[in-house]
Amino acid sequence: MLYRDDYFEVWVDPARSLVRLARTERAFESIDHARASYASLAIALATVERRSHGVLLDLRAARPRSEPEFERFASESSATLLRPFRSVSVLVKSAVGRLQVQRIEKERGTAVFTVFTDESEALAHATR
Repeated sequence: MLYRDDYFEVWVDPARSLVRLARTERAFESIDHARASYASLAIALATVERRSHGVLLDLRAARPRSEPEFERFASESSATLLRPFRSVSVLVKSAVGRLQVQRIEKERGTAVFTVFTDESEALAHATR
């Protein structure tokens, strides 16, 4: 495991050139907790050669948050962290989750993520 805190777990699979980044089920207590977690996550991901790796962001365990400030922060921070990767797959639990991620992507105006509800499809995309 490359990194772990209360909110994220990160594994690197060098054989597949894959980074698997999973949100835990613990909800952020505040936007300040989210900022601190993302800052630590950025330090950990800086150790990976992102252009040669795909990333799978697994959001299935994450609790939904719909506060505009939090959505904006999480979307922009995730895009900034993940944009340098060769490919980015986001794995969600349901079609509703897929629509939410796509809506946030559209509002941000930049398509960074490809969203999946099927793990094998998400892995295939991330490792292509």
